[in-house]
Amino acid sequence: MYPPSKNQVEAGNGAFTLIELLVVIAIIAILAAILLPALAAAKIKAQSIADMNNKKTLMLGWLMYAGDNKDSLVLNADQSVLVNGIQSWVPPGSHMDWTPNPGNTNLTYLMTNQLGSYCGEQYKIYTSPADTFLSPVQNALNFGAIAHHRARSVAMNAAIGGPASGGGSKPPPSLSGFNPFFVATTAGSLLHPSQSWVFINEHPDSIDDGVLYIDPVHGDQNGTGQFTEVPSSYLGGGCGISFADGHAEVHKWTGSLANHPVTYTRLQNLNVVNDPDLAWLAQHTPSAP
Repeated sequence: MYPPSKNQVEAGNGAFTLIELLVVIAIIAILAAILLPALAAAKIKAQSIADMNNKKTLMLGWLMYAGDNKDSLVLNADQSVLVNGIQSWVPPGSHMDWTPNPGNTNLTYLMTNQLGSYCGEQYKIYTSPADTFLSPVQNALNFGAIAHHRARSVAMNAAIGGPASGGGSKPPPSLSGFNPFFVATTAGSLLHPSQSWVFINEHPDSIDDGVLYIDPVHGDQNGTGQFTEVPSSYLGGGCGISFADGHAEVHKWTGSLANHPVTYTRLQNLNVVNDPDLAWLAQHTPSAP
């Protein structure tokens, strides 16, 4: 017999057997199963930190505005209408929806609003890092070419910021069941600033104008009522919220709001029974002095 040639030896030593390949694949699968949840958790943590920084910047501007305007809170009118020539914190042209409406990505509206100069004209503070949602038609039109999301994720508590009467007042006639409904028009009228939420990440399917309503009449009792508009849950089942004393947190939902999917449809008027999330939000909505 002749000894194998040098090339034959090298080829044989350099090849993998099927069993060796299966072992390597199994090891990679095990490592992926271990590492992916940790990477996902780290991503959510980073997004949450960035979201809190955005909320704190917004709150600083919100507080500075009141300080410069004799304690009056920035206007937060229903449907963002003009009131006596005064613009709401969200201009009328910046309604969010899933259509090709260019207001969905117009950053100028946010940099030039009532809080714009107090926040250094930073447009990124109006979105959450976890809100990367664009509808199929918006993706097709390349709406996300610059920002990779719509212009705004944030809404303000309807119970904060006037007007108390006239055009843009709250609640509208369609929400007459919310009465009595208190609207704080000055910072001094907030009895418990650390317990009064101001800005919140609204669910992508729910957000439209700058206002988010929470039923303070029924929700405060036992959580049985309605989410007229719905907060988000894309921060690991939680939502970025800021409060009137300036602090911000990610609140974890434990009821119907946890991990509510995005379907690119309209999400409003969500009826709930004994829901802890509605109760918590109602209990942290300002009430009359």
